[in-house]
Amino acid sequence: MSQDTAADGTRLPTFQTFNQFLGGLEDGNLINDMTEKMRDLVSDMENHVLNYGGKVSGEIALKLKFNLTKGVFEIEPNLSVKSPIPPRGKSIMWPAGKGKLSPHNPAQMQMFGSPREVRDPSSGDVRSA
Repeated sequence: MSQDTAADGTRLPTFQTFNQFLGGLEDGNLINDMTEKMRDLVSDMENHVLNYGGKVSGEIALKLKFNLTKGVFEIEPNLSVKSPIPPRGKSIMWPAGKGKLSPHNPAQMQMFGSPREVRDPSSGDVRSA
């Protein structure tokens, strides 16, 4: 930060670099939040590779909205993070008419039927088997 002169002759701090400017937004809280989000993203990416392998990517985006009203700037930062999304399993289904789906192929014979209820002799609970 450099010092310029205010209307009353006193020194006025000004930001000379973008780095200084970012550090001054939200009284330094923006930089603290960005640092925390970066650490979380790095950790998420490392964990993703440990759990699923391969190559992974993430993203941190900072958007600054500037408004000028009556000689006063208002700056609104928007910080967004895109962490890797864990892969999900796939399910196979067949159309069963009228917008319904079935886990069984309607063109094939059902050899095993549906799950049947079984009572646990020790507790009397009913379960599917």
